[in-house]
Amino acid sequence: MPSEFKRFGVKVKPTETEAEAMEQAFDVLVTGVRGVAAELTDPNDDWVPMWLIITKNQGTFVTGNAWKHDMAEYVGRLARRFGAVAIGHLHSSWMIVQEDMSRERFDEIHRFMRNGGSLEDVAESREIVLVAIYSASEARQYQAPIVRDGEHPPTLGEFELVGSTAHDESRIEGAMVDPLIAALKRVG
Repeated sequence: MPSEFKRFGVKVKPTETEAEAMEQAFDVLVTGVRGVAAELTDPNDDWVPMWLIITKNQGTFVTGNAWKHDMAEYVGRLARRFGAVAIGHLHSSWMIVQEDMSRERFDEIHRFMRNGGSLEDVAESREIVLVAIYSASEARQYQAPIVRDGEHPPTLGEFELVGSTAHDESRIEGAMVDPLIAALKRVG
């Protein structure tokens, strides 16, 4: 295992189906996120990206300082090797709230970002913790708002399901998602 990757086991309840494994991954990750939130001490503290591989009777956390796409490839290879049923991932992020946003404003933000700007400086953005859960047949994304006041450690709002390839027209795909789902499909 390259030095930029670390992994450690976690006890999970045995699962029989993809849906059970996805629920187990969500529960483990959200419990961990909330536990970390309770221990934050500085206004600028943040959540470290974390990956979770779930088999029918074990969980493995994976962390590391590798580039995010390298992490996704590595986690995908481990998932195939372990016979994973589900993979979970969490990280903090900034996102654009697009409700009633004009195309002109969206293009302006896009230019700002291409020129090295940060979403943190965009009025229409908000900071979240994203929890993504993948199986061979479904991808789900949940998010919870991060609240910062500059004086106290950040707090975390409630998680809500914001996309599911099984329940709506969500397109959950990309350079970090595709290798994970492909790995899970090869297992099944």
